[in-house]
Amino acid sequence: MRLAAAFFLLTFTALYFMGTPMPQAAEEKSASSANEAGKEGKTNPKPQVKSKNPENGSVQVSTDRLEVNDKKREVTLIGKVMIRWEDVVLTCDRAKILYREIKTEQKQSEKSEAAPTGSDQGQNPGAGDEVLSHEIVRIEAEGHVKIVRGDQVALSGRAIYKPQPRIIILTDSPQVWRGKDLLTGSRITIYLDQDRSVVESGPDSRVNATFY
Repeated sequence: MRLAAAFFLLTFTALYFMGTPMPQAAEEKSASSANEAGKEGKTNPKPQVKSKNPENGSVQVSTDRLEVNDKKREVTLIGKVMIRWEDVVLTCDRAKILYREIKTEQKQSEKSEAAPTGSDQGQNPGAGDEVLSHEIVRIEAEGHVKIVRGDQVALSGRAIYKPQPRIIILTDSPQVWRGKDLLTGSRITIYLDQDRSVVESGPDSRVNATFY
């Protein structure tokens, strides 16, 4: 999966306003806007990010707080986290998205479409022949983790998603339902491409299954 550069521009903007004190005038304006919104019955939405993924559709993220660390190449989501990709929906208390940077050559047609109206054809200010994008290498979730995919529902304390080879690893009292059937163990690995799950026991627990 790839996250476009717009993803991190939005997240950096959100992080800036959350972590930087606002001038007095801006505070008064913000308070005024909040009062007006309150009169109309509106509330400020949680930070949301929707990133384009040419190969697998899109990745949508919603959370109470979002932090970006470019040095570590990671995005931290805190509070009522929701991550949606393909046919998978993951919710949890806290998540961390690790990514890597990828440079790709921009096609002439893409540069023409990106050029502002009235500008010379093929010119895209600030973007040369290479486009910097981001690819997810790992998603780590913890705290009341819930994963839904079709008729399959998984609950656990912790979960790790690896795009390559597209597996989800559940630990900390994992449980997986498919319809009424239930699987429990110390560790459960879900293979998304193969539509199968592997349940492992631990030192103090055995694999348990209930089938209907």
